[in-house]
Amino acid sequence: MKAWVFLFACFIVSEVEAQVQSWPPGGQQPSPYALLLPNNRFVPSSKRYNLIWADQFFGLPAGQIEFVGKNYTGTQKIFNYQANDYRAFNPNFMVLTYHLALGLNPQHHDDCPQPHTNQGGGFIGVIAPAGYVSEWNTYFIPWLTSHSISVGSSQYEQMFQHYDVMDTAHRAWHSDPYWLMNPDNNDWRTYMGDQCVSWMNGNENEGCFLDVSVETMTGGLYHPNQNDPAPYNFNWYISPHGPLGYTVNTLGDFATYMNARYSGYYQYLYTRFHTAVVDYLVIPNVDQLVTGWYDPTWLDGTSGETIDGVMVESFGNATTSDMYLSLERGLRHITGRGKILMAQFYNNTQPERYRRIGMYMLIKNENSFVNIVDGNVNWFPEYEIDLGDQSVLPTDINPLRVAGSGSSSLFKRDYAGGMVLCNTSSNTMAYTLSGNGWNRVVTSGGGAVNASGQIATQNIQLVPVSGSISVNASDCVILKNMSPAGINESELTENNFSVAEDLSSGEITILLQSANNIPCVVNMFDVKGSIVKNIFSGEIAAGKTELRTDLEGLTQGVYFICCTGGINRSGKVLKF
Repeated sequence: MKAWVFLFACFIVSEVEAQVQSWPPGGQQPSPYALLLPNNRFVPSSKRYNLIWADQFFGLPAGQIEFVGKNYTGTQKIFNYQANDYRAFNPNFMVLTYHLALGLNPQHHDDCPQPHTNQGGGFIGVIAPAGYVSEWNTYFIPWLTSHSISVGSSQYEQMFQHYDVMDTAHRAWHSDPYWLMNPDNNDWRTYMGDQCVSWMNGNENEGCFLDVSVETMTGGLYHPNQNDPAPYNFNWYISPHGPLGYTVNTLGDFATYMNARYSGYYQYLYTRFHTAVVDYLVIPNVDQLVTGWYDPTWLDGTSGETIDGVMVESFGNATTSDMYLSLERGLRHITGRGKILMAQFYNNTQPERYRRIGMYMLIKNENSFVNIVDGNVNWFPEYEIDLGDQSVLPTDINPLRVAGSGSSSLFKRDYAGGMVLCNTSSNTMAYTLSGNGWNRVVTSGGGAVNASGQIATQNIQLVPVSGSISVNASDCVILKNMSPAGINESELTENNFSVAEDLSSGEITILLQSANNIPCVVNMFDVKGSIVKNIFSGEIAAGKTELRTDLEGLTQGVYFICCTGGINRSGKVLKF
């Protein structure tokens, strides 16, 4: 009599070590966002997996370079010569060059000087393909000369943004700090288009990351010359002052003003970046999207396309009503419109990472990336949460609401093998689960990847739950269902997968069932995520398909059999 061990679906053990081989499993696939990117690169699909973007890496050892190349999707702020280090492991690794959205780096080669002193402030103003450079000396002055624009002339001064009077003392500047350039000025637009396109054209970049394209607060973002009239205490854009030539009495007026400025500016850049020959990505940093008086409608491009996507810096920093704003605006302006989302936040506690990953999974589309910044090459188990394919994303957040109203609501996003719940209210809210097989996804561990490219110890644990599940205020819960019929009965019949092991002979039987002919790749992985055997690659016919293999030649331990393609499931087998 044969003894059978029967397991099905993905990682149904109580606790598993998160695996990393090459993320995502099965390799990158193109998303629906089809563009003519250089060298046939493409925006990868995040329909099922959480894909990872890097903020910036310099001087990595060989092991970390290989890890980043295999497991990250792309990065910005690196030099051209570094791109091919990562592309040796992933030819589709994406790279964005860097420039401030409306900022000009006056002099220093490695920082952005304070405009009123021209002394280094330690802030990056521009990263050219060859490295850190003085934008002022290397690019800006030569460009002015080539366009017969004299420094100090009226034509020159109009490139800067001013309040009240057009002179050097009344230029607006940013608290980072840098000069704030005039988005309405044709010379500034042309310079930015010329400069960024020249950096991207024929180099190793798929687009440009345009930093700090946002107005976020009162009295804390823009300041004039430091002593006129007082440092860090002057709203240059509000009456009785205001942008030169415009009357702005309230913050709402300023929001209208900036939406119009950004709309025209980014329409120009988008046109320059996209041609019949090549497309370069326009990716501004728009911060958290939580400013109450400023809804960035310019992102929609309703009168002319403006962006390919955005980085939402400090994604998930906000709670309750501002958490709602971040999700609602992120979906309405970005992911619901099919645009690229880079959800960036700084490494915090494990519960915070989990909460923000939940927010990301609630609104992500098929062009969405996670970007956790902590100064290291990192890897976290939250990256590898796999609920199967995500449901179709609506164009606004209302269809995702399952309880509450307005900004105090519980939202749900369905996945083929689970769901995500996010609560934007100030109180705990409950959701009643239907069907069986529900498990709460619990993560632990993770962190910096060492110099040789090895990940830190990390785990994904599945804790069975039933009945009603509670979601804390400003929190998210991620649930996986081990019984697909509990979510969608057709999922079981159309995409069934099971693994059985005959302990007496060591033979493994894999049963696949599909309603249609579909492509399928079946590999066996060890616990480190390395492929130890390819079992099948090709197309399976509609109906039932039975595959057989064994564990011959393998050491004792745990192995995972993963099916990717038309069916995306995994099972575990043991060799004694």
